[in-house]
Amino acid sequence: MLHAFADAGQWRAGHLTEAESAALARPAVARPAAPPPLDGLDRSLLERLGEDARQSHAVLAAAVGAPESTVRRRLHRLDEAGLLRTHATVDPRLLGLAVDANLWLDVPPGRLAEVGTALARHPWVHGVFATSGPTNLLATVFCPDHGELYRFLTDTLGPLGVARAETTITARAVKRAGVLLRPPSRRAQPGGGLRASGCGP
Repeated sequence: MLHAFADAGQWRAGHLTEAESAALARPAVARPAAPPPLDGLDRSLLERLGEDARQSHAVLAAAVGAPESTVRRRLHRLDEAGLLRTHATVDPRLLGLAVDANLWLDVPPGRLAEVGTALARHPWVHGVFATSGPTNLLATVFCPDHGELYRFLTDTLGPLGVARAETTITARAVKRAGVLLRPPSRRAQPGGGLRASGCGP
C-alpha cells in the first residue's frame, strides 16, 4: 500500500443524515509524538475491549484482576493519549449489502488521485488504496447483489476512465476494520449484527 484514500474505519454507508452523523461523532484526539508505553495490564484491557467494548469497568476489573479504580484510570489515560478508540462494526448484510468484493484497478498515473478520491466518496466503497504491483489502485466495495456489482463496474468505474479492473469476491470475511471476526470467547457476551469493538494502537 502506497497511499490510503479511505479505510474501513471511515466508511459511511449513507444511511444516516448529516445531523445524525454529527451527533454520533466525537472530537478527534491528536496522537502524542511519543505514545506512552503499554504494559501487561494495558494490553489485557485492550484485548478484552477488542472482543466487546460494552463491558463495564467492574466487569473488566474482575477479568484482569485489577481494582476498578485502576482500570478506570488506565482507560482514561489510553483514551486521552489517542491510543483507544471505539467503533461499531456492522454486518453489511443488515444494510442490504450482501456482496463483498475487491476491485484491483489499473488507472493512468495522472488520474490516480482523482479516481481514488472519487471512489472514496461512494457509499458502497469501504476502502481505497494506491498500491504497488500489477495494478495501482485497490477498491473494496459492498454491493446489494452481483447485478449491482456489475453496474458499479460499468456505471461508476467506466466514466472514471479505469483502464482495467480485476474483480475478486470475498466468500467469508475474517477481519474487518482491524477487528478479528472470531466467535465470542467465554469472556464475551454473544451479540447480534451490531458489535462494539475497542481498537488499540
